[in-house]
Amino acid sequence: MAVAADHRLLIGESDNQKIEIYQLPLTASKAPGTGPRLPAVKLGEPKKAECSRAYTFPPELLCIDRSDRTVTRITAKGQTSALDHRFELARVIAADARELAIADEDKIKVFTRAGELRFSIGQYGFNDGEFDGLGGIYLAAKIYASDTGNGRVQIFSRDGVFLDKIANPSEGPKLLREPGALVVDSQGNIYVADNGFKKIRVFSPQKEFLFDIGPDTQSPKRFLEIIDLAIDNDDNLYVLAATSNNRQVIHVY
Repeated sequence: MAVAADHRLLIGESDNQKIEIYQLPLTASKAPGTGPRLPAVKLGEPKKAECSRAYTFPPELLCIDRSDRTVTRITAKGQTSALDHRFELARVIAADARELAIADEDKIKVFTRAGELRFSIGQYGFNDGEFDGLGGIYLAAKIYASDTGNGRVQIFSRDGVFLDKIANPSEGPKLLREPGALVVDSQGNIYVADNGFKKIRVFSPQKEFLFDIGPDTQSPKRFLEIIDLAIDNDDNLYVLAATSNNRQVIHVY
């Protein structure tokens, strides 16, 4: 799931091998309170793609095909070209105007927008700069990565240098249990989908825990699984989740 700069919401459907494209309102006011809201949307023409997972890479799309270990670029006209790189197990992708980052097994591989590999970060392990299952990547002023198996978020410079982390203290309540998808807003606040807590955990730029987002865990509308997060230029947060009433529903905060 991603929000494009032209106010389109794109959702990849792996089982149906297609990408649903929705047009969001060009302007939207903030809803009062902290509850979810869903702005009026219009379904556009879906794009067929044989993808394990799909991501936006304006003006193109990126398609992970785990069966042949490739990542393919797809234009609006349906033309395809694979990156000249063989992946072990591509998990998630993050892209911005500068670069493209792909989680491959327990490494982050950073490419130019032209598809040339710049550098890799990490390997399997428990030390700083190492990973045990990458559940999410986000590119902003820094590179943010959810190190799911180690229950932490690691932060790197855009050149791949380890800078900091959000990790559980040796004593006291846990900050993170099972971090996955993550995004960062314009103020530098970090939103982490945590399927251990069944909530989105929000941290300040100084890595202080601020609050949770999501229905109460006793509510019938509670999240059973948080699948993906996206954030737009107005800092609206989009949460793709499974609930007891709906296998895939999008909440907007």
